[in-house]
Amino acid sequence: MFTDGMRLDPDNTKCRLALKLAKDAERFKEEGNDAIKIHNYDLAIELYTKSLTVDEYNKKLLAIVYSNRSTAYSKKGDLNSALKDCNKSIELDPTYWKGLLKRADIYMKKGEFDLAIGDYNKIKEIDPHQNMSSYIKEA
Repeated sequence: MFTDGMRLDPDNTKCRLALKLAKDAERFKEEGNDAIKIHNYDLAIELYTKSLTVDEYNKKLLAIVYSNRSTAYSKKGDLNSALKDCNKSIELDPTYWKGLLKRADIYMKKGEFDLAIGDYNKIKEIDPHQNMSSYIKEA
């Protein structure tokens, strides 16, 4: 979208700024993903937080970043912060099933099995190709 605007009007300052912010947010998200892979959860949280503050308008990306940051919090054992981020992710994009799956995992860890089952069922509604049977059976 922004690249189209830049092609049509190369001097469009708003498009240029929006494109830069989108790229920066994506870069911080990817760096956060790299930090998760090496188990540096504090750094991942810091990078995801930067991503969240750079581009506040890209709801799809924000939903992913909140979901990713919830993983880092969960890995650190901070289930309350993880749950808060999952809820924000789902609020931004109710069809992002990975956010629901992560929230269900947190509910399982907290012993809130009925809530986990509810999220597993929502995932089945959103994407019938996702097999939630084993998850539901575990809950």
